[in-house]
Amino acid sequence: MNKKIGIIISVLIAIGLTTLLIIKDEPEHDRPAGKVNIIDQPAPAPVPATDPATTPAPAPATEAAPAAPPSGAAIDGEKIYKTACFACHNGQLPMSPKLGDKEKWAPRIEKGIEALYQSAFNGVSGTPMPPRGNCPNCSDEDLKAAVDYMVSKAK
Repeated sequence: MNKKIGIIISVLIAIGLTTLLIIKDEPEHDRPAGKVNIIDQPAPAPVPATDPATTPAPAPATEAAPAAPPSGAAIDGEKIYKTACFACHNGQLPMSPKLGDKEKWAPRIEKGIEALYQSAFNGVSGTPMPPRGNCPNCSDEDLKAAVDYMVSKAK
């Protein structure tokens, strides 16, 4: 049994690394419009420190400022799934429920959505499910969107 788990883990690592290399080497101009590449997302720009004593007050507005755009577009759980989760949840690993397999997902869904989120964040001991779902650069919101997407396909 331990040899089988070792083989499964080795295969998962190989799949993950191959996926990362494919995504990393994919030229920007070859990507379909709107495709998310989580790995290549730039870090937020640092905010320079300001000294209130030397910073001039903003000029009074003469017109009403336009409304601020929404804080962020909705996260596409399907794109996250296709980028990070598909490698294991494609039906090739017997312990990883395949997308849309209602029978395999039912006992997991019964535990509640928060339990599924925690499994995505922390991994599941004794299974191939790694912490952060093999997507270390995914935010909690990214992982939740991917979980929500997979659950929606199993209902």
